Amino acid sequence: MSHDQRPGRVRVFSSGSPAGTPQRRRTDPPPAPAAPPPAEVVSPAGPSLRTLAIRGALFLVACAAGGALAEAYHLPEMLVR
Repeated sequence: MSHDQRPGRVRVFSSGSPAGTPQRRRTDPPPAPAAPPPAEVVSPAGPSLRTLAIRGALFLVACAAGGALAEAYHLPEMLVR
């Protein structure tokens, strides 16, 4: 903010209810009602051992295929030149 600008005035008022969330300005929207907590919190299960094994095998196959393609197109020899 430059020195030639001043912030506008803000009027603060009291809602008279200390239990509720107070509004700081007259133009503030009323506070949203509190949502009740969920009855039971269930954490999602992690991936199974079978899923991890399949992903690992797929990764190794992809690495082998990439290495075979690199060797087929003589890419390691291009790096040495």
